[in-house]
Amino acid sequence: NNTAVAYPGDKTLVDLFEEQAARTPGAVAVIFEEEALTYQELDERSNQLAHYLQKRGVTAETLVPICIDRSLEMIIGLLGIQKAGGAYVPMDPAYPQERIEYMLEDTAARLLISSRSHAARFAETAAAVVLLDSQWEEIAKEPAEKAATTLQPSNLAYVIYTSGSTGKPKGVLVEHGSVVNLVYYQSQEFRIQGSDKIIQVSNYVFDASVEQIFLALSNGASLVLVPKEVLLDPAALAQLVHEQQVTHLHATPSLLQQLKPQKFDHLKRVIAGGEACPVALAEAWNGFATFYNEYGPTETTVTATEISYSPGQRSSQKLVPIGKPLANTKAYVVDKAGSLVPQGVAGELCLGGVQVARGYLNLPELTGEKFVQDPFSCDAGARMYKTGDLVRWRGDGELEYLGRIDDQVKIRGYRIELGEVESVLSQC
Repeated sequence: NNTAVAYPGDKTLVDLFEEQAARTPGAVAVIFEEEALTYQELDERSNQLAHYLQKRGVTAETLVPICIDRSLEMIIGLLGIQKAGGAYVPMDPAYPQERIEYMLEDTAARLLISSRSHAARFAETAAAVVLLDSQWEEIAKEPAEKAATTLQPSNLAYVIYTSGSTGKPKGVLVEHGSVVNLVYYQSQEFRIQGSDKIIQVSNYVFDASVEQIFLALSNGASLVLVPKEVLLDPAALAQLVHEQQVTHLHATPSLLQQLKPQKFDHLKRVIAGGEACPVALAEAWNGFATFYNEYGPTETTVTATEISYSPGQRSSQKLVPIGKPLANTKAYVVDKAGSLVPQGVAGELCLGGVQVARGYLNLPELTGEKFVQDPFSCDAGARMYKTGDLVRWRGDGELEYLGRIDDQVKIRGYRIELGEVESVLSQC
């Protein structure tokens, strides 16, 4: 846990992107099918949206839901919300209407972003609806220069909803400074360069997308968006990785298992995350790219621990270890009394450091239960998150994942609280 490292703690994600756009304005920032935007174009369009949103009341800490398909507009929307000072709340257009209405109510949204194809879903909502495609002519009348904000690293960057045991999803509040630490560390760990092409496999309602999006946009790399139908077809996804000369592939083990490990000419690294990773998968990919296994709940900003796999790291469980904590992150393995356990002994993993989220939206009791004072830190006000994951320290200093201490399960990377299923069934 001796992980303290200097990082740009005075910056926001907006700062990282804007500084990069100033350095490489002509570089390609985002690619979707036959379309692309340069850093300058993305910067200017997101600035126009930021001005438009500010005129409609978006300011620091305003929660702005966004319900839109994978597209260039999606990235413009996320950046525009943040540049206006707000925090984006991603909603999958495939969500049931009931879930979307619950999220709109929970966030007390006064304004949301969508597109023409999903406008009908919001016909009854009291919130103002901004349609990025059909209203773009109006939005484009706004200045292309940076909008004035008081955005700070301590402000919210996004709110991502995860499964809740009460039958309702819970919104996790993540601040800019937490994501900046993650992006800064991973940029160095993966040696991201402007020549990199990072594919966004993850749906933007999962926080793995945050690492993929901002790892690219903070380093002058190109972000390659995957059409939804391509994700459902492993052969088409492999073709896209080949055609777009992707260098950085980050996906769940269950998706990586559907892709045939092969020699992609440009692929440098393959990253597994979101669920337990079999050793067999790591070994299958290891000959073609550097293989990483990442671990981290949404509550600790995407990735809290990771390991660069080498064949000597076999696990008694046939699972790849989840590694060591990232910079400025702490990992503690504790018993039921909250005391640290020795190496080799199973205990609950608690995570501390700058990536610990603010808490849950509108759930003070659950926040107090899961986000607790860090008794092992000398820093005033330091907190840690109780993950509910059972782990142990191995002899080589790597963490090994053993399972859950409760009923939560993972299905294709989806985090499911069985209490949520039980709650719905009990209403029938």
